[in-house]
Amino acid sequence: MTELPEFRMHGFDQKFYALTDDNSSIPAHTTHYINLMVEMTGGLQGLKILDMGCGRGELVLALRLRGARAFGIEIDPRFVESGKLLNDRYVDDYPVLSVLNSEGASVFPDGYFDFVFSDQVLEHVAELESFAAEIARLLRPGGTTLHQFPARRIVAEPHYQIPFAHWLPKNALRRQWIKLFLSAGYSKQYFPALGLDDRTSVIYKYSVEETFYRRPSEICVAFDRKGIVSEGLKASNIYIRRRFGFSNTSAAWLMRTFRNSFYSGTKSAS
Repeated sequence: MTELPEFRMHGFDQKFYALTDDNSSIPAHTTHYINLMVEMTGGLQGLKILDMGCGRGELVLALRLRGARAFGIEIDPRFVESGKLLNDRYVDDYPVLSVLNSEGASVFPDGYFDFVFSDQVLEHVAELESFAAEIARLLRPGGTTLHQFPARRIVAEPHYQIPFAHWLPKNALRRQWIKLFLSAGYSKQYFPALGLDDRTSVIYKYSVEETFYRRPSEICVAFDRKGIVSEGLKASNIYIRRRFGFSNTSAAWLMRTFRNSFYSGTKSAS
């Protein structure tokens, strides 16, 4: 029996391709994210910033070019290898890109960073408490953390574009739902050389083992337990005001529910 490929090997994941200077400009859909960092920190120059789940390091490179001492960590050494340009170019106290160890800890000492962020990572974190604990360990007292991730109730699951699939329990019902939409052509048409059952298996396995959509309250509680005080909808409201020209509680709720969610918090001084 032929072993099926992992979902990430569909051929369109840029994290498998070597980082170059051509990747130093931030795509339009993430420009607002750097704007949020500036809003929350007052400026990037000289700040020690960590990208949790950095991929091959596009944002790390962009932040370095803007004067920040930016670093990135990953769980997959293949992505760090793709970003080797950063480790080759920048000499610092620690590798610019590195891999978490088997306990989920990084190479950095306690309280090393002013700012820790992640972009489209929280929905892939199985052990949320451990993730929050490592961020709390790495942040200095008064340091800030910011996380952007797909809303739990976003209609089309963003990785394979099948509506409502991630709303369903991780069982045969979800598998059949995925197969139905694949057969109808209403999804990203990854792995065209595979048969329908095999394509279904690849996506279903990924959806079960590598995606974890949570209520915002669960995320806030996990961080609060580790001494990071939630700042609520501050980041969402900033984004809405800049993108759409107004700040409105109902609009913030709609964005948080059906598009992107933002968690922001500050490490307590105690």
